Amino acid sequence: MDERIFKTIAKEKLKDNYSKTILMTIIAIGGSAITGIPNFRHQMLMFKSHIQSNTNIYMISAQTISMIITPIIALLAINFYTQMRNGVVESNTDMFKGLNIKKIGVAVLSRIISILLMFLWSLLLLIPGIIKSFSYSQTIYIIYDTPNISAIDAIKESKRLMHGHKLNLFILGLSFIAWDLLAIVTIGIASFYVKPYKQMAYLEFYNDIKKQIDCIEDKKSEDLVE
Repeated sequence: MDERIFKTIAKEKLKDNYSKTILMTIIAIGGSAITGIPNFRHQMLMFKSHIQSNTNIYMISAQTISMIITPIIALLAINFYTQMRNGVVESNTDMFKGLNIKKIGVAVLSRIISILLMFLWSLLLLIPGIIKSFSYSQTIYIIYDTPNISAIDAIKESKRLMHGHKLNLFILGLSFIAWDLLAIVTIGIASFYVKPYKQMAYLEFYNDIKKQIDCIEDKKSEDLVE
């Protein structure tokens, strides 16, 4: 399927459900703000003073906070929107249902490993690092979807799922640029529409490529039996 179908399905799933997404959106916006504060402070100090050594602490703080908070919020969002996709969301707090500390720990660890791998690839050239970011993009969905999977195995599975689908994800992301600009222009107000819309569309993307891979593997199994 192309990005238009993912977005159409997302809008259909969210129809009459936006009021239930308010708390999840507030948490997502809050997480972005928290991870951005140390980096913003770093930039302000760099602007006022060209002494790099005095501002490194803010950059390190931003990266550390991001590596912890980002995967946790992503896991909450996937949990919440998966339930909504399946028609079982009853309230704003349903995002917390079914999650456990172990799964959150694996999500945080996978984020750290992914960032390290992307950094190493970026040492070669910028483009390989960007490509790898698409390869690892489905890791958090796989962790949510697969009981007892390790961080490394989730990253490997993401690479396998994304083989031949990186361009599709890139195009899907591009299709939201106007919406992202609207969220910025409205000082975040439009985010209460845009963030759920994007989250559901990306979730549809994951489920679609996973279904494609599962169908291919089932076909191979049938051929072997025959």
